[in-house]
Amino acid sequence: MLCPTLVLLPTRCAEASNLGWVEMLMAGIERSHRVSVHLSASTVTRRVKRWATKIIPKHTLRVFRYEAYLAWVRLTSSNADARYRNSKNLLLNLGCGYSGRPGWENVDSFRFPGVTLVFDCRRRLPFPSGSAQGIFTEHFVEHLDYTEEVPYFLAECHRVLLPGGVLRIVVPDAEQYLRAYVEDGWDRAVQLRQLDEAHVDPRFGCRYLTKMELVNMVFRQDGEHRFA
Repeated sequence: MLCPTLVLLPTRCAEASNLGWVEMLMAGIERSHRVSVHLSASTVTRRVKRWATKIIPKHTLRVFRYEAYLAWVRLTSSNADARYRNSKNLLLNLGCGYSGRPGWENVDSFRFPGVTLVFDCRRRLPFPSGSAQGIFTEHFVEHLDYTEEVPYFLAECHRVLLPGGVLRIVVPDAEQYLRAYVEDGWDRAVQLRQLDEAHVDPRFGCRYLTKMELVNMVFRQDGEHRFA
């Protein structure tokens, strides 16, 4: 990432009278380099983020940064098709996160421990048609856009599977949370989410003042979930 350079032009009249504008600019750049040595990368990153969030909402920046990263993943994983060109009887674990399985091709867009292929699975899969005997995906499909990405993903799973192959999809059980919402009290909700006495979610660290807040977290998860 290119960081903005702070150019400190000399301001004293004595300096200005003795230097042409080019020399003044070069002198300013030289001084700016001396100043920038004292700015760490983390300091520059914080300042850029602070500036960006003044004009763009944080949730929008988060999506842009994620999509920019996935664009980089697509560019750097173009050799995946050749890698699996002659593969047969594969077991695929798509969107595996930290739950990689021994003996499976564990695919995720992030390089978690156990991931064997870093790839963006949302619109296509790098495996030959009829090359997989089984596909497992857990807590991944709800992160896809329901109308733009899910149809492509399911079509690709169908293409890759052998005749009679198995596709297992696991998503959050929204029905349980809706039942907990309509029931009196918090007992079922506390049990489902393992909330403490103050109704704090141990996974996200947030406190639910109402059960509807809990339902919204399950459905939305800070913008990560597209549907339930």
